[in-house]
Amino acid sequence: MATIPLDKEDIGTNKKDLNKSTVVVPVCHDCGCDYGEIFACTRYGKNYGPKYSGDMPISSYPRWAQLIKSEKATEEEKRIVCRMSPNEGNLDAIQAYDSEVLTAGAMQKTINSNGFGQFPELVNKFKEKKPELYKSLFENCGWTVAVENSNARMYWNSITGKELKSTLRDAKKYNSVTYKKTDKYESKPLAAILKAIRHDDFMDFRVDDFIQQLKEVLNKKITIDNNKYKISSFVKSELGRATVLDQYVNRPGLVASDLKKSITAFLLKYKDVKSDPATWGTSHEKYEMEFIEHYGNNRQGTDMVKRFKKLKG
Repeated sequence: MATIPLDKEDIGTNKKDLNKSTVVVPVCHDCGCDYGEIFACTRYGKNYGPKYSGDMPISSYPRWAQLIKSEKATEEEKRIVCRMSPNEGNLDAIQAYDSEVLTAGAMQKTINSNGFGQFPELVNKFKEKKPELYKSLFENCGWTVAVENSNARMYWNSITGKELKSTLRDAKKYNSVTYKKTDKYESKPLAAILKAIRHDDFMDFRVDDFIQQLKEVLNKKITIDNNKYKISSFVKSELGRATVLDQYVNRPGLVASDLKKSITAFLLKYKDVKSDPATWGTSHEKYEMEFIEHYGNNRQGTDMVKRFKKLKG
């Protein structure tokens, strides 16, 4: 239940009959305003902005059993996603301090500096699938998504891009002085997004998207010795699959080429090993662990060595 401080009430006094006087209190719509002061000030280079780390790891997602029972995911896919997602963040993580307008969720979907990006695309798909719920979670709370030149773009109270970025990073709250303090602050626009990403139906949508990303990357093809193979034919272990997914959600265009380099390096080292993984038999696990070790530590991206170490546990 929301607690509303009575410092902005509109008091209408009837001097002739006090019983007819009125007090109009601002009402908290279900847009996250009950979260209150939860956003800490953090820094990225010279930029300051709000951050909420969240407290819902993807392993705590309440509908895994339903997802698996309906065959939308397997137990193995669940383990892979739960293994990889801590490198990204909690289901309800949200921040607005780096080069993007904001970043949200376990896959760190972003609204970029022009208002476009992966998060608007996801919200637009949600809008198409569940328009009434979209209206309740987003539109009624000031957030809208519109398709412009075939790409989804998000607005908050009709502003987007640089203006929205500046609004979210409210310099009065998030600056070099507050950065040194432990104080936390309110943020109406971010609280509304937080409320939305915590909704069960939108979580369903996002977890399903995560599973689809895993399936998508495993179906990508790489060419070895003029033959094309699906990544899944080389990478069968849960560690290996978590490692390719880890790069795919950050540098999707580089996975195939980086993995190919590692497999090629392995084949050059062991010239008696055939390039077709179907011929590896019982040695597949041993071979894979060697080229995945190389790939995990040599992938392109930010902090990839550190991320791979976390994946290995």
